[in-house]
Parts: sequence; structure tokens; C-alpha cells
Amino acid sequence: MTLAQATPGWLEATHSEWLDVQQQLTVPPAAPVPPALAEAAPGCDPNYSGCVPIASDVDCIGGDGDGPEYVGQVQVAGTDHYGLDADNTGLTCD
Repeated sequence: MTLAQATPGWLEATHSEWLDVQQQLTVPPAAPVPPALAEAAPGCDPNYSGCVPIASDVDCIGGDGDGPEYVGQVQVAGTDHYGLDADNTGLTCD
């Protein structure tokens, strides 16, 4: 017995039905993976591409923050957990 004989009608699907099945089975493309964080120098937060010190709080030089640590403009390379990139441009303190 052939598969067609065992399951009548399985070959009768239309092209559009097969496309629907294919779309349901197709795995969507993965989200882009951010570049690996460069290894930070000792004492520097690896979420930034310059040396942002690891501290309880870091603020922008010349801003309203009260520190205890301050930083100028560097690029955000991961999570901006100090909130230094308020306008979400990828650069801190701009």
C-alpha cells in the first residue's frame, strides 16, 4: 500500500494550502544579535565602549547629576543602565 492509498486526499491540497503550511512551519529569522561586548579594562563597565567606571552611580560631566563618578561622551555598547544616553542616540552625554 502506498502513502496516497493509506491517506486518501493528502495529495489533493492546493498550492496555496501548501504555502500556508510552509509558512506555518517556517521559522522566522532570528533577531539581529548585537556585537559581542568588547572586553572592558579592569574597573570599566563593559556596556560602554569607553571607560565608564563601575560605580553606584555615574553621571555626565557638566550635567545635573551628583555622581559619585562622572563621564564624558562614549558609545553605548550594551545596556545603558546608568541612563547616560537620554536621547537614545547610542552616545552618552550628548
